[in-house]
Amino acid sequence: MTSDGISDSDWETVRNLSAKVAQAQCAGCDAESDSHARELLRYLAVLEAKYGATASILATRADYVDDRAERIRLLELAWNVAKERSDWANCVFTSSSLAVAYIEELGSISKGIKWLRVFEESLEHYWDDDEHNEMLRLRKLIDQIGGKP
Repeated sequence: MTSDGISDSDWETVRNLSAKVAQAQCAGCDAESDSHARELLRYLAVLEAKYGATASILATRADYVDDRAERIRLLELAWNVAKERSDWANCVFTSSSLAVAYIEELGSISKGIKWLRVFEESLEHYWDDDEHNEMLRLRKLIDQIGGKP
């Protein structure tokens, strides 16, 4: 079960569809990748009808939308939902994604630093070694560009 209550069997379908998207992308099959991504987004809508707008669903949808503003909106909404429900695992994962998006994709260092701080605070509630390493990587990157985390 996900940290926000989605059954393993339902979430396994998300994992399988995500793997199909990644495999098609790696093979350079853009049309096939897009087809699997659309299928995944449809399935997420089914899950949302069943479970509501959970952080896992919103954040996963964010990974498959093309519009950056929509991606950020979905991630921030996912973080708010996770925070409201004290779903610390999803607080960690979404704040990590937001810090990366602002720092590396959008070049908004001030917002990136804000989300990096939220990410660090979230790790105090839910520890994940890989996410901790990501936080250290982002902190180092901020230091290299002259920001103050």
